[in-house]
Parts: sequence; C-alpha cells; structure tokens
Amino acid sequence: MKKLIAILYILLTTAYCSLAQDTITGVVNRIAAPYFEQNVCDTRFAITTDSETYYVMIDNYWPNPYLEDLVIHYDTIAIGNEISVVGNILEMEDGNGDVFRVIDIQELVDAEYLYYNSRICWMGWLYPISYPGSEPIDAYAIFNESGNVLYYVSIDGELQTDFTWIVNGVTINCLSQYIFVGTHEIWTDYYGEPFPVFNLKLAIPYSIATDSIDGTLTLSEDLPMDVPCLSVYDGTENFYLTINGVLKHSFINPDLYAETTPVNVGGVETIRYDLFGRTFKSFEIAELQTIEEKTLSGRLQDAPNPAIGLVPLPGMELAFYSGGRNYYLDNERIGIGPYGDTEAIIVGNDTLTYGMELTASMATTMEIDNGFEPYYHVYITAATITTGVPEFSISDLHIFPNPSNGIISINSEKTMEVVYVYDSLGQIILKETICSNNITIDLQEYKGLAIIQIVFENGQALSRKIVVH
Repeated sequence: MKKLIAILYILLTTAYCSLAQDTITGVVNRIAAPYFEQNVCDTRFAITTDSETYYVMIDNYWPNPYLEDLVIHYDTIAIGNEISVVGNILEMEDGNGDVFRVIDIQELVDAEYLYYNSRICWMGWLYPISYPGSEPIDAYAIFNESGNVLYYVSIDGELQTDFTWIVNGVTINCLSQYIFVGTHEIWTDYYGEPFPVFNLKLAIPYSIATDSIDGTLTLSEDLPMDVPCLSVYDGTENFYLTINGVLKHSFINPDLYAETTPVNVGGVETIRYDLFGRTFKSFEIAELQTIEEKTLSGRLQDAPNPAIGLVPLPGMELAFYSGGRNYYLDNERIGIGPYGDTEAIIVGNDTLTYGMELTASMATTMEIDNGFEPYYHVYITAATITTGVPEFSISDLHIFPNPSNGIISINSEKTMEVVYVYDSLGQIILKETICSNNITIDLQEYKGLAIIQIVFENGQALSRKIVVH
C-alpha cells in the first residue's frame, strides 16, 4: 500500500516535458535527490556541464543511488570523471513546483576513464591474431562492475597471458582485488569475431578501510526515518552505519554489539542527505571491533569458510559456535592443512580441541563478506572448559583410501550420525544420515579435493580432506 501511494504521489505531483535528444559532456557527481524522490533515497547521480545540471536516468530508470560509482549499462564511471552521453533531455516538476532537468541516457559515447573493482580471472583460449596459422593464447581477463561482462586485458597494446602483470611498476596477480582504471574497445579475433578488451592504465590495490572511529553504538532517532538508525557516537557526533549503502535499523549481532557497546569501526566516511535535504555523516562498515572483551558460551566445531572477496574460500575450518552463529577463530591453530582439518587451537597454555564446550572471553571482530553479509571472527583470550576433554580425537577416525578412485570407506570408534561431503568451495555435494560406526560412500562422479565432515551422536564434528582421482 505504501508503495502504491508513493507511485501515485509521484505521478500526480511530477510533470514531465520532453525537450529533445542531445549529446552532453560533463562531470559525473552526486547531488540531493529531487523532492519527490527523497522518500526513496538521499541523493541521485547527476551530470554537470558548463551551464546545466542534469539528473541521470538510464533507459527510463533511475540508477541505483547506493552504488559508489555510476554504472551505465556495462560501464562504470567514477564520481568526478568527465563523460559524453547521448540521451533524451526531460524537464520535470516536483511536488513543490520546482523544475529540474533529467537526461535519460541511451548510450555512453566517451569517458575519460572507466573504473572496475575486480580481480584477474582466467578467460581461456583465444585466437587473437588476424593471420592464418596463429596459435591460441591462454588469456586473462577482468569482470566489469556489474559482474556479467568479461574484458580481456591489454597493457600497452598487448593481451595478457601471464599469471602476474606489471602496470606502472605495480605487480598484480589474481589473488588480490584491485581498482582497474582504463578504457575499453572492441578487437576482432582470427575468425572475425569481436571480443571486448580493457586497455589497462592503472591498478590500485583495493581496500575499503580508509578511516576508523572509536565510539559507542546506539540506535539514534535524530534522522527523520520510520525507525531509529544504528550509529556510532564518538563523543561529539553520530556516524550512521551502512552496509552496501543501506542504513542499519537494528543491532547487527545483539550478543556482541548492543546499546553503548564501545567499538572501533573501520570503513569509509561519506556525507548523505536526509529527507529534508540536511546533511549527516554515514560510515560504510568494513570492520567493526569491540573494544572491551565479551564472554560467550559455545562449542568448537567445523564451519564452512566465509565468502571473502569475489569467490568463496575453499573448505571448512574450526569455529566457535554460540547463539546460532559461527565465530571464526584468530587463535593459533594445530592441524595438518588449510581446509578445516584443524584439530585444535591454542589459548594461553591450553590446547582446545573439537567438540569442547567452552565459556570463553574474547575480542570480537565483524567484517563484510562478498554477499554484503556480516561474518564474525574472534580471538579467545581465556576459556573455561565446561565438558572436559572430548571422548575421542581425529586419530579415532579412519577414512581410506586417500587418494581414492571415488569409493571411500569411513570407520569410527564412535557412532556416526551424519556424513557431509563438501567440494573445495565449501558446497555440499553429498549428505548421508546414518547411525553406524562404518559407511562406504560413492564419489566416482566427483574429481578433485573434497572435505568429509562427520557429525557424531554426541554432537561433535571432525573433518578430513581427501583427493578423488
């Protein structure tokens, strides 16, 4: 109902007047949204020429106001860059009778530079040379900002075929994320087929943590919103917290972060506008840490790795489970590999193992994964074991053969209840519910590294990695 009322309000209070199609050149910026739009967002993208400011629409739609940069179809243009666009010039009148101009962009003609927040990826074989007998190359590429177009990368006119590149003296590789700056064009391969190329001019290591503030969390009602907004008060003013540009209206994890919790927040400070055009400070969260230690009760168990960056990390790892959440551990770990087959962590002079029930004091940190969801990790400073030493360890579990052709036997000293098998990205490829000390599983359809997780009748879980040929 609220959406319907808002749409009717816009239709009734906004007059449209189409002037003509034109090409304009100006600088991309962000300004306060028109009056009728301020119930939706604080600001809108605009293009400022020498004589006029135009709000931006793209194919009859307002672009997403919460993106950091303007995305026109498949191209990303940063705030402050000059562009030339073709579009329909419109005049609109809002509910206050104020007239403003809009350009409904149909095509991007030229841009000073394009910006992509991306990583290197392997594109596969390509026949780039335009004469017979050419050999295919193993080419690399990057994603555009929308994530649905791949651009082969050219540096000084040459396609990149190596795992690492050097751009202006900076060595980059596909293990890290960068802001790629450059232009793009269309090349033609040996068969006459077009393919997109990004001419790379600069690569800036990407880090969202550009600032930090200390203060206390609060739900502030200072902004004219329907509900209070989460902020950090530094003793002088409130910084309203956002994730992916969206204001938060509740405590992100009440077990760790509640009213007046002392925190340190790392991220990006921005200026935004409220519904009445007044400015306020917001803070895009990259990392949120409690300054004082917290105490939680829970259990050490396996958990899938969080999805950090553009792809999920592979496998499983030891975590502290409490209150329905997994807390990933920053303590020193004891194990035989990086895929969750860690058997224990070190806390002071104590070794804490899988399945232990604990009451633990910890320093806590919240970060944002690649789905813009918070995940948590902790450094346990002290722990009281509430269930004693587990009844068995990883030495009581036998998984063979390893490597395997796909037929795998699992034997245990204790009764197993559930067997999970994960691929190297942490996705479940097999689940077997049993009540036995022995099981044989068939993975002949799968090839590569797998992580087998066993959940026992007492709730304890152990993981082992295995290679399937």
